[in-house]
Amino acid sequence: MKNLTKIFLIFFLSCAFIFSTGFFIVNLKAETSNQQIILSNNLNESEISTDNIIITAEKKLPSYVRHDVPFTAQAPFGDWNDVKQDYGCEEASIFMAIKWIEDKPFTKEEARDAIIDMAEFQLENYNHHHDTSIADTLKLLNDYYKYTNAFAQYSIGIDDIRNELANGSVVVIPIYGRFVDNPFYSDPAPTYHQVLVVGYDNNTQELIVHDPGTSRGKNFRYTYEEITNSLIDYETGKDEPLVQRRTAMLVIQPQK
Repeated sequence: MKNLTKIFLIFFLSCAFIFSTGFFIVNLKAETSNQQIILSNNLNESEISTDNIIITAEKKLPSYVRHDVPFTAQAPFGDWNDVKQDYGCEEASIFMAIKWIEDKPFTKEEARDAIIDMAEFQLENYNHHHDTSIADTLKLLNDYYKYTNAFAQYSIGIDDIRNELANGSVVVIPIYGRFVDNPFYSDPAPTYHQVLVVGYDNNTQELIVHDPGTSRGKNFRYTYEEITNSLIDYETGKDEPLVQRRTAMLVIQPQK
């Protein structure tokens, strides 16, 4: 009888241990599940967590953007024999951007005078006025117009340009002019050249630019492929050899 009681007691204690252990495991799993839910709820809506890798959703850009920027050629009256205007694409590009920021109309005389004056300013202060790298175009914008809401960016492509345009800025890009198709260029077409990008059109895969290298350059269109092939940040000087092959842009933002 004593042995039977002893066996029953052992069986009872074993059942109690198994039951309490199972209850603990179930609670632990529930707590772990709740912690996972809490962690998941702390993520932003634009983030998805998979195997500890967080993927951020790409910002969707509008398919079409075009800023209403006034246009001038770098030789407003067609005086391409004037070297200051013939090499005035950088000056014309930032002049157009500034007039867009100021929301002020201008005459051809005002455009010509500003382009020439910027060339003379560079001669006096930098000892040059011909080709200007993106860094030095930014410096001219800062020094001549005292405008600092702008920055240079390097190793860029079409997506970088489109992002800045969609954010409300305009963009100056340096290109090799003989790698784009513009029938209005004089022969030969320009080599080192800068244009002001005012928009893009994803439907046609084109950038919309104000190209100061021709009087017909307003809202001119170059394909994404043309721009990709022609982007080049050249050296400051006059037809200087390329030290390095890199792309760049000058982002000019509206007033804060």
